[in-house]
Amino acid sequence: MNHKEKVKAGIEGLRSAFPKIFSRDQPKPLAIGACRQLNQARRNGVLNISVLVQRAAINSWLCSSNYHRAVASTPCRYNLDGSASGPVSDEHRQRAIDKLKEIRKAKKARRAAIKASKLKVAA
Repeated sequence: MNHKEKVKAGIEGLRSAFPKIFSRDQPKPLAIGACRQLNQARRNGVLNISVLVQRAAINSWLCSSNYHRAVASTPCRYNLDGSASGPVSDEHRQRAIDKLKEIRKAKKARRAAIKASKLKVAA
């Protein structure tokens, strides 16, 4: 299984086990220590994915623009059961906003590079 397949399988597993938190449309900021909660859920049989698949999925999830938008706009962090665990700190909120700016800038640069390469091919 390649990395992309691990991520896809892992996120499907996370969504299946914890749909309130790993929602595609409304992701929630994870509680500090959520990885420990995930490990415990896996050991208890609630989460049926391997450690490697879990790591790949959670790393991808935490780096996604949807997750950063959730951290930037949601006042609270959540445990895996959907209960509130505490506020999102101002520092983490600002970090998420900065990361979203970086993501947008990188997308804009990629689009410009693609457009420039298409113009070269057409010429």
